[in-house]
Amino acid sequence: MNPEFKLLIRSISSYVMIFSGVLILFWFLFVMGSSIMGFNFFSSEALELMVFIFLMGISIIGVAAVINISLSIDLIADAKIKELNLPTQPRNLGKRMVAWTLGVIGVLVLLAFIGNYSIKRTHLRKFQTLTSDVVQSHQDNLVRIFEYMGDTAKILETKKILSQVSGSSNKILGAEVILNREIQGESKWVEITSGTDSSALVNQEFEQLIIILSGDEKKLIQELADGTKAGAQVLELENGEIKGYYPISKNGKSMVVRLIPMPESRGSRN
Repeated sequence: MNPEFKLLIRSISSYVMIFSGVLILFWFLFVMGSSIMGFNFFSSEALELMVFIFLMGISIIGVAAVINISLSIDLIADAKIKELNLPTQPRNLGKRMVAWTLGVIGVLVLLAFIGNYSIKRTHLRKFQTLTSDVVQSHQDNLVRIFEYMGDTAKILETKKILSQVSGSSNKILGAEVILNREIQGESKWVEITSGTDSSALVNQEFEQLIIILSGDEKKLIQELADGTKAGAQVLELENGEIKGYYPISKNGKSMVVRLIPMPESRGSRN
């Protein structure tokens, strides 16, 4: 690699570091200033994305700094070689450029993986907290479902309770209860929602409400129902959907409240 090309690459890497550093500084000052003045420009999801971009900016500065320092050392070495009239060692430009490219891609891929994992874990923790808060705030009403399930005159109150639970937060799309019932001599999981067919409930036709659970969800609900696990739990299903679970027990009976979050693409309800 000739000295002129090294100087060009070093200059470009310097500009990249300066430009990225200035953008990060302005972003930091803007976010801090807007927060201090009480402006609420950003949702939690937007802030998480901005933190991810911030980390990528730091990685770009780091890679540019490594390239800049490496080329500076090479230029100093070349100058010393010329002073001593030593023969220059041929370098393979192609291999070095490939190595730099692979290094940059590797750093960015690793940072993207870390950022995605961090954001996902944050979403899970937030919905776990929301599940706990919502169910506990409606626990007195939810406990009454055990009573309503055996009274055909009151069983439709179950749907009203679930409608109240799902409407208590603009971050919840729906609320469901999952119970274990004996149907035709076999133990089955049934699901009741605010949209469950009323005639099926009144006529105690629970075979119409049977759901098939599979994988980790089946295991989690069973553990919550039998008391192996307690408190709010969250689970990311195979399709990427997140759901929250909370066990309710009374007089030896148990059920699991399942909350479905509002998809981000739909926004929040008023």
